[in-house]
Amino acid sequence: MAKFASLDKEVDSAFEIQIAEINANEPKETRKVAWFVQAQQRQQALTGLQSLCKQRNEENTETFSADSFCRLFSQDNVLHLLFRLFDHHSRGKLVHSDFIGDLKEKLRPKTDFIDLLDTLWYIFVKEDDIDFEIFCRIFKSKGVLDKLFALIDTDKAGAGQVSVNQVMASITEYTSERRNLHILYPGRAEELFRSIVTNGNREMSFEDFKKLIPSKNKFFAERIFRIFNKDGSKNISIAEFREGLEQFCGQSEEDKVRCLFQIYDENGDGLIKLCELKSVLKACIEENGMKFSEKQVEELAEALYDDARDRSDTSRHSTRNGLTYDELKAQMSKHPGLLENLSISLDRFLLPSPEKKAQRQPIFKPMVSYIKNNVPFVIFVLAYAIVNLGLFISRAIQYKDSNMFYILARSCGQTLNFNCAFILVLMLRRGITLLRNIGCGSFLPVDQHVYLHKVCGGVVVVLSALHTLMHIINFPLNIAGEVVSPVTNRTHSAAEWLFTMRPELFGLYPGLANITGWALVVILAIMAICSLPSVRKSGYFEVFYWTHLLYIPFWILLILHGPNFWYWFIGPGLCFALFKASRRIRLSSSNRGRTDINSAMLLPSRVTHLVIRKPENFYFHPGDYVYLKVPAITSTEWHPFTISSAPELPDFIWLHIRCAGGWTNKLYEYFEQEQSKQLLRTNNVKNDNNKYPKAISAIEPTSVENDIRSKYKSHCIAMPSGMPMGQQPCTENVSLPIQIYKNSPSNPRKMKLTPRASHAPETVAKDSAEVIQSHQPPMREERHIFHSLEVAIDGPYGAPSSHIFRAEHAVLIAAGIGVTPFASILQSIMHRYYAIRQSCPNCNHSWASQMPDSIMNLKKVDFFWINRDQRSFEWFVDMLSQLEMEQTDVGGVLDRFLDLHMYITSALKKTDMKAVGLQMAFDLLYAKDKRDLVTGLKTRTNAGRPNWDKVFQKLVDEDKGKVTVFYCGPPQLAKELRKKCNEFGFDFRKEIF
Repeated sequence: MAKFASLDKEVDSAFEIQIAEINANEPKETRKVAWFVQAQQRQQALTGLQSLCKQRNEENTETFSADSFCRLFSQDNVLHLLFRLFDHHSRGKLVHSDFIGDLKEKLRPKTDFIDLLDTLWYIFVKEDDIDFEIFCRIFKSKGVLDKLFALIDTDKAGAGQVSVNQVMASITEYTSERRNLHILYPGRAEELFRSIVTNGNREMSFEDFKKLIPSKNKFFAERIFRIFNKDGSKNISIAEFREGLEQFCGQSEEDKVRCLFQIYDENGDGLIKLCELKSVLKACIEENGMKFSEKQVEELAEALYDDARDRSDTSRHSTRNGLTYDELKAQMSKHPGLLENLSISLDRFLLPSPEKKAQRQPIFKPMVSYIKNNVPFVIFVLAYAIVNLGLFISRAIQYKDSNMFYILARSCGQTLNFNCAFILVLMLRRGITLLRNIGCGSFLPVDQHVYLHKVCGGVVVVLSALHTLMHIINFPLNIAGEVVSPVTNRTHSAAEWLFTMRPELFGLYPGLANITGWALVVILAIMAICSLPSVRKSGYFEVFYWTHLLYIPFWILLILHGPNFWYWFIGPGLCFALFKASRRIRLSSSNRGRTDINSAMLLPSRVTHLVIRKPENFYFHPGDYVYLKVPAITSTEWHPFTISSAPELPDFIWLHIRCAGGWTNKLYEYFEQEQSKQLLRTNNVKNDNNKYPKAISAIEPTSVENDIRSKYKSHCIAMPSGMPMGQQPCTENVSLPIQIYKNSPSNPRKMKLTPRASHAPETVAKDSAEVIQSHQPPMREERHIFHSLEVAIDGPYGAPSSHIFRAEHAVLIAAGIGVTPFASILQSIMHRYYAIRQSCPNCNHSWASQMPDSIMNLKKVDFFWINRDQRSFEWFVDMLSQLEMEQTDVGGVLDRFLDLHMYITSALKKTDMKAVGLQMAFDLLYAKDKRDLVTGLKTRTNAGRPNWDKVFQKLVDEDKGKVTVFYCGPPQLAKELRKKCNEFGFDFRKEIF
């Protein structure tokens, strides 16, 4: 018993010290921070009570009988702990209405125990408050502990035995504070508990609890589990679970900050120390899919810590080594709407499912907006439908005296004549590019030609199926054995009509129609199946590519099959032949399409950056694309890729190629092998430099490679070492080509090659390099792979983004590697602007009095780049940084002409419990350094996905002219953006290959 008494004294002394500290240091704010001390008191009391239950000497079993339970709970030290559990506000007294009312609500309809307590209370003190002495007298009275044991012993078949866990679960439930919450509806905690706990257990383990808080690490789950686990055991009882849920489901600002404070306060001492804050931020960084150096994590933690301390009176916290609850709350209150919208991870389990009311979606208004914003496309589709319908009806009228099957077969055949020729017109890339360049895009849907090609292909498949089916039905039913062939002068069986040339009727050459028809069915089926998105976009592009080459035998067979098809096909066929012949002549008899890769670089997310020597007389517009053939990979395949460099860049063009199939993976692996060889050769040179100085020449780079290096370096500037993620960079870093303007009237001074600028003065470039290098996370080693590799280029071909200079307010939205056409456009804009800059000969100050004429109608550009992870920004972050630097440094007409908006979808928003601390730290460092830690740009990176309603409404409010949205990325987002553009009346153009 002495051991029990000493344990109780330790718990009491801890409580008294905490209360004394609060009363001495902050007498005016005791009520504000008492909740934390009360929570600690309750947890320590439950832990002490559990220890007393487990350490009793009377029995060695894990269960209580009624007698052993009454003996233990009649001791003063146990009743003292029980009294403190009921005394929720540490007043030293229990209020009759609160005490009895709470128990009635929790124990209804079992009221015998409550009635007895109520009677004894009235006998001793009537309805006055009771202290610990009266509390002991009541619970030591005859029958009280017996009835309490009966309440706990819910399993009547258990021979009057209850376990320690049962006792603790019941005491936890009976002594919990009643909350004025209606969010946790009755039975929800029990329902959730049973749905998570496996094997019928009465307690929840940590492994089961983690299902409530899905996360990439177990930090937050462990912290919340410890808060739920009041008695310090390895498992959570249903009573603890219910109490924890009630604590976390509070929707007031106080409740949310309390939960967050307990999560951040790892050791439970009432203060958030700097080391604890650092641990939280590390967990937040991992949860948000980011990586930062140890130094950067320390900077984030110190910024958050110092900002919170600066908000309070230094004299009050000078002796404390940590943040208090009030300081955390004051810091969070600085961010408008943060506390109001802060989401705790368990909210989704606490709130009852709202009844979704079916809202009637307006149909007429979106349809009108769609038609208004897509007039050329709508008119073209209507004209296409009318032509098909007219051909079908005219053919039906011509054969109106025949049977229905023959009429349908002939009508479908006539429309197939048109569609099988028109489908070729839609893919004459050279002709479509010419139409786009001369401005026909204003009344022809040249940007949707690929989509229309797919639609036309679907029409061909449907009509071919119907055409074939009607003939299969008609020949056995109406022709076989009845119709006499005018050539053979006899009848034929259905098999002869369908599968042989014996009737010698139908086709360009009599009798070929049926045989070629079956071959056409097989070819069309193969092409249609292999053209499905599930094949084309799932890593099997080569299957689509090779099967699509069946169009040549398809058209040959179609000419033989339909005697009139050649009338329809002669025009498109001649154009196709001319374009093919000119392309082949251009590639074989001149150097225009033949060139070589000067260098390559392997970027994050398996992206290959190719720097290709520009072929002779190669001219393109920003956003154009080319077809690339690499004989070292395969000598027959051509693949389309957008040019990511500006047209103004001399000598070189860029391609950024993401691995998305067999060919692109082979290209990436090819340069991986070359990179390994280059590293091995470099290491051998270093190792043998002192050992075998005379043999070095045998392993030095070849003259060809040296020539490549010298040419490339003459047009490149090195990216600084501070790119996001990874490790320290090597000596050869990402390089950006630059434009050198020499002796231009608008720019008389000769530009020098600068450390960073692709088109900027040297001072600006140096500043940019220093700032970016000091603020960006380190990246992994990435080397230029100098390897001369022969390639062939076919193009360029126009794309929808080439319309940007005809827009007034251009909104460029890129998702992932979809940034490539916009990288070219943004660089070109800055090149065009830089070409008209004027400089003062005395001070070298540069300015521009007006926007360049080459920008045409463009008044404003908003660029949105949405990436899944932090490393993807490395692809073009250097270019974007330079654009920012020039715009800020020069100002004038370029000021606010370009706005950048970066989004990282792996990061949680600021209102999420697992991200709020990290995002606040980001904000603080950004306010201090004017640099974003994620990308190193001046533009703050946003977490999550854009709210397009708010984004588009802001664009409307800016009123910079007609808004045109250009998009390149996954089709899922394209559907959403097209819908929003229709709602807001914006033009929408999507990149399609």
